[in-house]
Amino acid sequence: MSGAERLIDFRELVPMEYNKTMELVRVCAIEVLCKNVSKVIELTSHIRNQQLRDFMHIKLCKRLSDTTIAVVYGTTTLSQEDTEALKNEGVEIFSHLSPEVSKNPPMSKKQLLEWSVSWPLNFHKPAWEPKKFSKAEKLKVIDLLNRAMEVGLNNGDKAAGCIITYNGTIVAEGWDRRNSCVLDHSVIVAIRSISERIADFGKNGELPEYLCVGCDVYLSNEPCAMCAMALIHSRVSNVYYAKSDTANGALGSNHSIHHLKALNHCYRAFEGRFS
Repeated sequence: MSGAERLIDFRELVPMEYNKTMELVRVCAIEVLCKNVSKVIELTSHIRNQQLRDFMHIKLCKRLSDTTIAVVYGTTTLSQEDTEALKNEGVEIFSHLSPEVSKNPPMSKKQLLEWSVSWPLNFHKPAWEPKKFSKAEKLKVIDLLNRAMEVGLNNGDKAAGCIITYNGTIVAEGWDRRNSCVLDHSVIVAIRSISERIADFGKNGELPEYLCVGCDVYLSNEPCAMCAMALIHSRVSNVYYAKSDTANGALGSNHSIHHLKALNHCYRAFEGRFS
């Protein structure tokens, strides 16, 4: 980063599902009269239950003309037995189709619009959605990131700084002390500072199970795997960092530890953008 560059914005590091491009697979469908759609769906349900269990995101029907509709039923050619069953119910098959459909469910409205071009899709609003910020909230984050960089430059061995806040109030600061102890990254130093304060408060009472529940963390640099996991164990809510670390970064550069489903806690992570 050159001296002329300045921090102007930040972006959320979203789960990889939100950045996927459309991947298409072929399924099987038949063209029938609109009036026979209900019969076709009922008579082919046993095929879908076996072959399309992972395709709940695709719509079963697509209109082809004023009088006909394509109905998806599976991934293999309709058997003679199933064809006869449809025929016995008065269903005429006008054509056999093999349309391409999205392999994955859309996670955003943008993906829904792009991926529905080949075949219509259902959209189920995901439990997790990108966080939205007001202009004032963005400016506050940028200000704290700049302060974290100043803490590192003014104090740290590796120019790395960390600020931890709770309900908007700074409760701890840390800077790199690796020249004294190889494990003393700025994150570890800041968390230790909180643990020492809590230990003093807890002499006459019960200690909390986790150190940083509900806290936000502002870093000059992307945390390494050790620090990213320390923040997981501390139960922080949000982690913001100004500069990525292509060598050791564990939230956006090399790994996405904050999105590992095997962990029993996760936090949101945000990466700074410079002019």
